[in-house]
Amino acid sequence: MAKKKVEKPQSKTAAEPVVKPVAEVVVPKEDITKPWYAQAKNHFIAAAVACFLGIMLISSQTGINADDRYHVPYTKYFVDYFTSFGKDTMYRQIPLDEFWKARVMFDMVNYGVAHGILGFEPGSPRKIGDKYPPFVYADEGYHVVRHYLIGIVAFIGLLFSGLIGVKFKGWHFGAIVMGLMMLSPTFIGHAGMNPRDIPFFAWSMIAIYFMVIFVMDFPVVKWSSVLGIALGVALALNVRNGGFLIFAYFGLFAVCVWAYHLFILKDKKVNTIDLFIKGCASFAIAYVAGLIFWPYGQIDPVNIPIFVDLLSSQKYPITLRQLFEGTLVSSGDLPWYYQTKLLIITAPILVLVGFASFAALIFFYRKKVDWKILLVVLFCAFFPIVYII
Repeated sequence: MAKKKVEKPQSKTAAEPVVKPVAEVVVPKEDITKPWYAQAKNHFIAAAVACFLGIMLISSQTGINADDRYHVPYTKYFVDYFTSFGKDTMYRQIPLDEFWKARVMFDMVNYGVAHGILGFEPGSPRKIGDKYPPFVYADEGYHVVRHYLIGIVAFIGLLFSGLIGVKFKGWHFGAIVMGLMMLSPTFIGHAGMNPRDIPFFAWSMIAIYFMVIFVMDFPVVKWSSVLGIALGVALALNVRNGGFLIFAYFGLFAVCVWAYHLFILKDKKVNTIDLFIKGCASFAIAYVAGLIFWPYGQIDPVNIPIFVDLLSSQKYPITLRQLFEGTLVSSGDLPWYYQTKLLIITAPILVLVGFASFAALIFFYRKKVDWKILLVVLFCAFFPIVYII
């Protein structure tokens, strides 16, 4: 009878790792203690709160904009137009050059809050047919509310600028972006009193923020990003016709990132039809929503926005005298380098130093940079300057 072979248990060798149960793994104390950079999001929030309070303080101390003597009292005519569902068209008789063609979204919101909710009187405009009778000026509280609303919109633009910085290099970088903007005399000077440029800036930042998300997510095209772009463009169109330019940015970025993924990366996940459908839907939503607070554009929704207003904006009828290089010059006769020089002499020194450092060091850090985001931001920053020149 054959003996049964008994296998001896193999002894553990040095080559065999000893695996400890998960419960026995002890995390060192220094890994539990969060370093200062683990609180980066909280730092960003704290910076945003500080910026908001600073802007509100500035708004409370800002005087009345010279244009408010027209914007505020004439808002009533636009209110009559909307509350009559387009039947009351007396706004077209406003005796101020081209003002009846204005987009009035901010003025309507201002009227609803200051007068409709808080009860402050907006004043009375000059009567239709009379050219220069005196105004009945608005209550002081109406203007105070107006400045606070402009400040809130300015903060929205600043916040989304910071969020673009977050997408690029994290929460601390976004906080630095907001801090540098608070040092800009141009931004601060307009943040409490400009009812046109500040809203256009804020809504443009919303659109650009979602464009950054769009290029980051591609080839996946999410409805959240294209609808965010549509929202920003629609709001911008309710302020200025430059909103069309913002959407043109999106079209350019979409084509570039599509071509890069399809022809260079050979990415099989690219869905051209899906991109086309969502892009067209975004434009249609932005276009229609962009006419909501624009009575003039509603007269002929196709011809006026594109062929009349957009083309005529290149020949702005109103000129103002500007002090430039020691001489009073009409705004229609300023030299081609005016905007560039204005940016240089009004930008904070830290911004200029930072930009020079960026230009000098970008080659050495090229592998650590998200070039898609960087190119989107650089194009949006510098194309308007080139376009003006």
